[in-house]
Amino acid sequence: MRIVTFPLVLALALASSLFVAAAPAQDQKTDEAKTVTFKRATLRVGDTITQASKSNSSSTSERSMNGEEAEPRNSKTSRSLKKKTEVMAMTADKVSAIRVTYTELERETARPQGNRRRGGGGRPGGNERAPMADEGDLVGKTYTLTLKDGRVIVTGADGKEVKPEIAGRVKRLETRDAKFRGFGPDVSDLIPAGEMKIGHRIEIPSARSREFMSANSGRSRFGRRGGRGGRDGQGGGASPAGPKVSLILEDTTKILGRATAVFRIEVVMPEPGADREGMTLDIESKSKGKFYVGLEDSRPYRVDFENETSTEMSFETDERSMEMSSESKRKSQTMWIYSKVKKAAKS
Repeated sequence: MRIVTFPLVLALALASSLFVAAAPAQDQKTDEAKTVTFKRATLRVGDTITQASKSNSSSTSERSMNGEEAEPRNSKTSRSLKKKTEVMAMTADKVSAIRVTYTELERETARPQGNRRRGGGGRPGGNERAPMADEGDLVGKTYTLTLKDGRVIVTGADGKEVKPEIAGRVKRLETRDAKFRGFGPDVSDLIPAGEMKIGHRIEIPSARSREFMSANSGRSRFGRRGGRGGRDGQGGGASPAGPKVSLILEDTTKILGRATAVFRIEVVMPEPGADREGMTLDIESKSKGKFYVGLEDSRPYRVDFENETSTEMSFETDERSMEMSSESKRKSQTMWIYSKVKKAAKS
């Protein structure tokens, strides 16, 4: 197994209209400190969370079948998301209803002449600017999501349930397994209130590793293993064991004036398997990133992410042979800004 550092999630940022996030201030470093103190803060009805994200990725691939080379494929994609979420109801200290307003949901893909979108759609080449995952019609609109009896009910501004296709798009962005996912990776149960030593390691349960590696994207690139393997390590000879994710406390800093702990993300990747006899598969991944957690509330404040992955695969039988190689790069950032509900003034 090889160890690579992997930033948690899908890439995000909150900044100016140019979406350039300022680097965290470095005036509160703890190079000499031995411990960091974490506190708890429970969300309350009326609290709001503003989230912004942006990612840029590029990929190239080459393939040959029975010695005949196919046309190389390459593309560049940028995605951006901005939204505001308000807590509408709490049940036993858990958020049971939210109201979300989307201000930006966009994807832009550039492909050289000759490339086409997957499935044959789109233009032969050039830039393609489109709503992200066909959800651009949600921009400027507000929806309320309520958890009830294991279901997620989506209503519009008029209080009525929205059409199934709209509800599906909103659920895809905001929930997973009937739980809200718009608040970033939840580590409050993994970080005990009190002191923690610099260098302390937190092991993320394997069942939750996907939460960190695919936050706000709905899928994890590293869940696909072994030739024709399916998602999340399922099917196609994929290794049943997913990546092992750890958080290592390195430092403290400030983000928008709020004290945060800086964690390095470490990932132990399982060795890729082969889908069938005659197949070889090699995957190399290099990643780096940071996860920032608030000291006053143990909530996620920011995730930075960079990754480079290369894949080499070959397959040969008596009847045919195939070779494929690909390289991909991705850089992203996500930021969450919390605003507490104001307490009523005493009379």
